[in-house]
Amino acid sequence: MLDITLQQIVAFLTVAEYLSFTEAAKVMYISQPALSKIISRLEKVSRLTLFVRKSHGVELTREGEFLRSELYPLYNKILKAFKDAQIISAPPKMLLHIASHTSFYTSGRSSSAYRQAVETYKRAYPDVAVVEELFEFKELRNALLTGQADLIHTADFVVDRLKDVSYKRFEKQEFYIVMSSSHPLAASETLPISELNGEVFYFVSPSYTEHNELDRCLQIGFTPRQILHLPNFPSVILAVKQGKGMALITYREKEVTEADLAFFPAPLQPDAPYSVIAWRTSDVSKEALDFIELIPSV
Repeated sequence: MLDITLQQIVAFLTVAEYLSFTEAAKVMYISQPALSKIISRLEKVSRLTLFVRKSHGVELTREGEFLRSELYPLYNKILKAFKDAQIISAPPKMLLHIASHTSFYTSGRSSSAYRQAVETYKRAYPDVAVVEELFEFKELRNALLTGQADLIHTADFVVDRLKDVSYKRFEKQEFYIVMSSSHPLAASETLPISELNGEVFYFVSPSYTEHNELDRCLQIGFTPRQILHLPNFPSVILAVKQGKGMALITYREKEVTEADLAFFPAPLQPDAPYSVIAWRTSDVSKEALDFIELIPSV
C-alpha cells in the first residue's frame, strides 16, 4: 500500500501547475526547502521521477504528466465537495455553478460581458449562490457533460458539435502576441510581424489542433520554428516569462498577468473563435436560463 498523503498530492499538482518550486511554495505558503522535501518524499514512496529539474524551473516527466492529468480532475472534485459543504452549512440557497477556462477569468475587466452578467445576476437574484470554478479546456467539457457545472464559459470550438449541448456566442476573441519583456523585439513600438519567423510558440493543450494553431500563425504573417504545448495557461505564461518562446493569446488572457511581459495586438482574425456560454440542452435549470438571458448575443 502506498503511503501517499493529500498534502503530497496537493504539492505535486501545485508544482505541476507552475513548473516552479519557488512559485508553488509561495502559493502554498511554505518554504521552498519544505516543498522540495515533500516532493522528494512523494517520489521516493511512489518510486517515480515526477519532475526534471532545469536551470529555470522544472519540467514534468512522462509519468508526472500522466499523474497530473489523472489527479487534477479528482482534486477539483474534492475542492468542489468542500465548497458545496460550506454552502450546505449556510442558510439554504439555490445554486448556479459556472465553470470558466483558466485564461478567461478576468474579474478586473469591468467591460467584460461575462463579468457584467455575473455581477448583474448576483444583484438580481440574491437568493442564488453563484459558484465559479476554473478548468482547462478538456476538463471544462467534462464538467458540463457530467453535470458538475450548470454553465461553462469557454470558446466555441470547445463545445461545437457536442451532443445535447447548446451555446450562446457573445464576444469575438481578439489575439495578442506576448513575449518576455527582455526579448529584443519587446522594445518595438510596432511589432514587425516578419521578425516572428523562426520563433518558438507555446499553446495550451488541448485547445486547437496543432494544424489550426499553425494556420492562425500563418494568417497573421509568420511561420513559427516550433509549436509546443503545455498543460495549462500559467505554464505557458511562465515559459514566456523565462524567455523560452512566445505565445499567441486572446485579449482576455492578457489581463491575467502583465509583469515581465510585452503584448502586441495581432491583426484581426475573421475566423477567430467566439467566447460562449454553454449548457446541457435537455437539462438546464431556471437559474441557468435566467443567467443566459443576461448574456448579450451576437
